[in-house]
Amino acid sequence: FLKEMKTAEANTFYLNKLKKLITKSAGAGIHLFFIMPPKLNAADYEELLPVMQQLPEANVIQLADVKKIPQLYLASNSFDIGHLNKNGANVFSSLLAAEILKKINAAR
Repeated sequence: FLKEMKTAEANTFYLNKLKKLITKSAGAGIHLFFIMPPKLNAADYEELLPVMQQLPEANVIQLADVKKIPQLYLASNSFDIGHLNKNGANVFSSLLAAEILKKINAAR
């Protein structure tokens, strides 16, 4: 889904702020993550996707790909069109924790 969206220019304000935060956090021994969540509206993805694509891969957790993580888009895991229900939140939390562990271990 996200790869199929047309990519606009990255919002340089967001991008520069995030890069500075990543650098500052790393200097303090903190591994900062930019998390692309599921179920945002198309306009939000169009604004955030170009920013995400220019951040270091080690600092990005991508959980919005319906083709890779379809369970986050199932009606049984949804409260409404833009929100997960309790079960969906549990699935999301488990996936997020696994991705954080993977990124932290790769950085060691």
